[in-house]
Amino acid sequence: MRSASTRCFAYGVAGILFGLVVWLTLVFLNWYAPANILGSDPWWRPPKALINYPLLYDLVNDWLMFLLWLLPVLPIIVIETRASRRPELAALAVTLCWTAALVAYYALYAGTLLLGFGGPQLGVRLDQGWEAWWRGVVALRIHQMVGHDFLLYTTIALVGGPIVGWLGGQGMLLLARCWQALRPPRLHAEH
Repeated sequence: MRSASTRCFAYGVAGILFGLVVWLTLVFLNWYAPANILGSDPWWRPPKALINYPLLYDLVNDWLMFLLWLLPVLPIIVIETRASRRPELAALAVTLCWTAALVAYYALYAGTLLLGFGGPQLGVRLDQGWEAWWRGVVALRIHQMVGHDFLLYTTIALVGGPIVGWLGGQGMLLLARCWQALRPPRLHAEH
């Protein structure tokens, strides 16, 4: 198996790539699935029957996002648990992946705002002058992103990552033990 530092590097890179893919996917959906073509907003919505039940509606939306964020860490849990046989290292690997994904996601988002993209929803244009742009985009939106969204989701990654990774690692070890118990015993060739 590869060394622990090589695996850590790979998990960080996987997280960064996942964060970039999620951001670009959401931007693509927002730009290329216009409401006037679809007759509704471009974001996926649960069936209309769920709208009558707000709690169920929110659960469906939240669970779909949670399942999306499980995609990159399921292979990481399998790889790390098989390599180290330690669920606590799988927990650290999941935390590293999710944190790297969040850093990449919000760095790309902040970078696009700094370059002048993504400001129309704030009524801010570069032709309104540097001061208006700075106040509107940098001071308001980036502060809101860093002050609220990034810190909130990083906290969730730092708390939820170890839980998901450890539970996944324990599940992998349990499956390995069950598999060993179900396999027929090997006949050893005598020399």
